[in-house]
Amino acid sequence: WPCVGESRIVPDYISLFPGSKEVAPFAGATRNLCDRKEVTLGDQMGTTAKFYIYTSTHIASKFTGVVTDDFTSEFDPFSPQFGEKFSPPNLPVSIKDWTGAEISRVYTDQWGAYSGLQYSTWEVNPPNPTGYSPTMGIVCMNDPGSGATPDPLFNPGYSQFCYELPFMPGTMQYFDTPVVPTSAFSEGYNHPDCAYPATVPAISKVDGDGMGPWVKAAGGNGIVGSVTITNGGSGYTSAPTVTFGAAPTGGTTATGTAVLGSGSVGSVTVTANGSNYTSAPTVTFGAPPSGGTTATGTAVISGKVSGVTVTKGGSGYCLTALVTFSAPQLSGGTPAIGAAVLTGFCGSVKSVTIVDPGSGYTAPPTVTFSALVGSGAAGTATINEGVSSVTVTNPGSGYTSAPTITFAGGGGSGAAANTTVTRMITAVNITNPGSGYLTAPTVTLAGGGGTGATATAALASSSAGSGIITITALGDVPVINNGYSGPSATTAPFNQKTVNRHYGFGKAQGKVTVGGVTAPIISWSDASIQAVVPTGMPNCVFQQQAQYGGSTAQCGQLVITTAAGVQSVDTVTVTVGGKAPTTVTGTIQSAIDAAAPGDLIMVPSGVYNELVLMWKPVRLQGEGAASTVINANTHPAGKLDPWRRQVNCLFGLAINGQPYTGNFDPNGAAGNGGKNPFDPSGAYSCGSSSTVQNFTGGPNNPQIDRLPLEGILGWDTTVNGNLAQLLQEPTLLGAYEGAGITVLGKGVNIPAGAANPFGNGSESAFPTGTTVLTAKDCATGPNGTNLYASNFLCNPSRIDGLSVTNSSQGGGGIFVHAWGHNIEISNNRVYNNIGTLSGGLNIGQGESPDAYLAGTPADSDPGSCITGNPTGDPNQQLPYCFNLNVNVHNNSITANSSIGDELFSGTPAGAGGVSFCTGDDNYLFQYNWVCG
Repeated sequence: WPCVGESRIVPDYISLFPGSKEVAPFAGATRNLCDRKEVTLGDQMGTTAKFYIYTSTHIASKFTGVVTDDFTSEFDPFSPQFGEKFSPPNLPVSIKDWTGAEISRVYTDQWGAYSGLQYSTWEVNPPNPTGYSPTMGIVCMNDPGSGATPDPLFNPGYSQFCYELPFMPGTMQYFDTPVVPTSAFSEGYNHPDCAYPATVPAISKVDGDGMGPWVKAAGGNGIVGSVTITNGGSGYTSAPTVTFGAAPTGGTTATGTAVLGSGSVGSVTVTANGSNYTSAPTVTFGAPPSGGTTATGTAVISGKVSGVTVTKGGSGYCLTALVTFSAPQLSGGTPAIGAAVLTGFCGSVKSVTIVDPGSGYTAPPTVTFSALVGSGAAGTATINEGVSSVTVTNPGSGYTSAPTITFAGGGGSGAAANTTVTRMITAVNITNPGSGYLTAPTVTLAGGGGTGATATAALASSSAGSGIITITALGDVPVINNGYSGPSATTAPFNQKTVNRHYGFGKAQGKVTVGGVTAPIISWSDASIQAVVPTGMPNCVFQQQAQYGGSTAQCGQLVITTAAGVQSVDTVTVTVGGKAPTTVTGTIQSAIDAAAPGDLIMVPSGVYNELVLMWKPVRLQGEGAASTVINANTHPAGKLDPWRRQVNCLFGLAINGQPYTGNFDPNGAAGNGGKNPFDPSGAYSCGSSSTVQNFTGGPNNPQIDRLPLEGILGWDTTVNGNLAQLLQEPTLLGAYEGAGITVLGKGVNIPAGAANPFGNGSESAFPTGTTVLTAKDCATGPNGTNLYASNFLCNPSRIDGLSVTNSSQGGGGIFVHAWGHNIEISNNRVYNNIGTLSGGLNIGQGESPDAYLAGTPADSDPGSCITGNPTGDPNQQLPYCFNLNVNVHNNSITANSSIGDELFSGTPAGAGGVSFCTGDDNYLFQYNWVCG
């Protein structure tokens, strides 16, 4: 159908991306637009016109795929996979971009199939032969997600494999994406249940003085940091006494003083009534400080009987006459009392003597004369009035002391009064914060004339720290249901892939110990425990050297025992004192690079997507294995490149695998960096960055050491038996690279000036005279300092409280290559890893030189760390001393697998969980949970 639209001249460049300067087909030619087409129809024919619309947004890509277990066959006749590889059901599939950010997430169905849509591309190049450029996405099978809590459908019995796959516009992509088992008996639906029983107490995290299980000092060092007034009370005329609850034995009780706020005028006390007042005088109160209001009041005057004027004497009073006065007008007043004076026997009343003038009279009282014999006497009373009281009409405000009171007017004089100011408590000043408090003490306020004041105290850490740890329980966790019978099951629990299991501490209080010493309990619930780190803990077996800021520290295993007597398996190691820890704020690797040997590095809860190189002895301490996770996935692509560069640097090699002669500076003089610079482009350097501390290696002086006869140069059949291994694993660690945590150390002393420290002859032997480093070499530097920052004999090293998962490159979860002496690997959860030797934990590797025999020269240097013949027996084999005194305890090592080295038959497949290899001497392996 020819185009018959408007004629136009085709532009020089394609219109979709004119900025690309891509020459358009038919450029400069006159052609008709295709918005109209000519259709020729025969007799009785019809047609449908098609007009193709192009937009800059490309049509989505469709995909469908299947996840298979290449180690298992499907025998279910109802499965579409019958007779083929088994397809694990209901696995999460994550589609990510090139940076690793998740775009979408789908799930396989009961037969392992999945499908979906994905954006395709942004670029098109017709009519070039390349055509469309598809988006390359990362598709991850059995992806647990990016958080510390895995996807509920994540299956720890299978590996986490990622594939880089194309998404072409408008087309269906067909993906064959296998996984492999990471545990025994993974085939089929009912995988092994390797989780702890529900009665086992398990932690999420532990925190002390800050993040992580570290405290400055043991014993509970709480001090009173503040007091909050919850009710200021009222009526206080002076500061009440402050009493704090007593501190526990060994502590000191806090003390403090109450602070009164400004107040108001309370009652007024008349100290002098004055006299001759005919009316109430004006009352004036002194002014309060700036900002307050002045009190006001009114005076009340009252009088006393001062005399009686006899107006009628009467007659016939033979004995005496009783004189009475009417009651006073003011409440509380007292009536006056008088006695009559007679003119004689049976005479008249001459005068009245005032016996008691009484009080409270505001008007003269009535005078009454009475007697048994006589009558007719009468008289009038006179009173002398003064100020009897003051009524406060406005108490004012802002008074900090009692104001003066003055009286004016009223015709009298001499009145005086004083007052009190009633106040409330506004604060408590702590004069002594005390010490040793485990919980906030009570606060009692007594005296001061007021009532109703209450307050609460709060603890603060002293300079010695609180000495208190908070232990958070793991709670509810979905775990594999071993009874799951596949998608055809309809009855619980056989149709449930997972079941919830609760890991708490129980409501009834149990017991907590640290380093074998019972810790006092502050509070206990199913979800959380607060306890005091006890005194009397043992010193850490290995202490950090003083040259790196070290001081004496104590440490011990945290053990939780429920009221039912069930103990925890993995918790954390609690450290007391010593050099304060540093905290990971970016990557774990950057914290290790910047640390000093022996430093305690706290790793907060979270997921760390990195491959860690521990190239010097440090104490890597997670907040808790369940919440602090190292994901060793090697995707996105290129994640191994910086890891390989650093490994080469540590071994003294350039990025081309040959001994380096220096760092190349593109801005420096010609020829700088020597014949074989670390990176000829100058983009990367070895050990010279300010973020890498205590790096002392250099040309012909490796920072860390290989094993005897471990060839790291000139790979050939005399060194490793198979050249193909170099092509497949292009680093000196070969089939053991890319572990979640790789431990590398300094272990030998190569004689100064040795011609070839990287190996002589076909077996890459160390130079003659090379010896192993011992503890004596920790003080061979100036003033007894340590010359070898990567010598694990000189400073403590630990990997504790971490989860390591998703390693599949060959090194497994944790790989201690060599010379990792005294390292402690504890309280970790190592799961769902695949390795060449072991998927979980590899101490050493499966290759070693000939035996070292007592009384005979070693076949290869450096020889054993034991000299002479300790037993006296001929040809007594001596230890290799590759990894001494490694202590592996209280770890959960589950669902890991070994697949061996398909390229080098000399490397056998080991156990799926843990391998201790030749050269590991005096190691401990105890209290670990190994399953699957």
